[in-house]
Amino acid sequence: MSGPVALKDLLPQIHDIYRPSLRGHWQRRVVNRVRRWLDRDDAEVFWTEEEEEDPFRSERLPIPGRTRPPRWLFLNAPLISAAVPVAQVLTSHLATVAGLMEAEAAPREVPVRWRALLTQRQAQVAVMAADGISNDEIAQELGIAPRTVARLLQETFMRLGLPNRQALAAECALGRPPTPFVDSPGALGLSSAQLSDTKDES
Repeated sequence: MSGPVALKDLLPQIHDIYRPSLRGHWQRRVVNRVRRWLDRDDAEVFWTEEEEEDPFRSERLPIPGRTRPPRWLFLNAPLISAAVPVAQVLTSHLATVAGLMEAEAAPREVPVRWRALLTQRQAQVAVMAADGISNDEIAQELGIAPRTVARLLQETFMRLGLPNRQALAAECALGRPPTPFVDSPGALGLSSAQLSDTKDES
């Protein structure tokens, strides 16, 4: 790009920074799009207090309404005049996107029995799996191997007596084990003869 994006071209593209993904991926995508649209490789958005205290950034544009990071769009030098209206639109959208990220990142309540039966890492992986995140994505987010994620999930299924991810998601949503679906005598642990005896007694 030979300059900042024109406003008429920015608005059809802005939805891309609203597309949810794992928090780290989402943050990187937001920064990459801001750099592209401003045509400024030095543009930066920081997500922690420590990063925002960086003393080497000479320019910072406020992100409206933010009282915690990200509060500014940082630059190493002033914007050219053509980029100023683009930056104003972007900072407004960054405020909304940051709020959405915080809502997405709100910790899901871990069921009580998970805290009793699982290790901290198993519970962490179980919650992410219950949210529909793939093994590869969990591995990338936590900095572990996909095979480690698969092993942790298998151990979790065994400890909780659950068959699959769907059951994990149901228990995470309900806060208790889902009611088993019974469609055969075997699911009750009864043989055909025992079931027949039960019917005769009734």
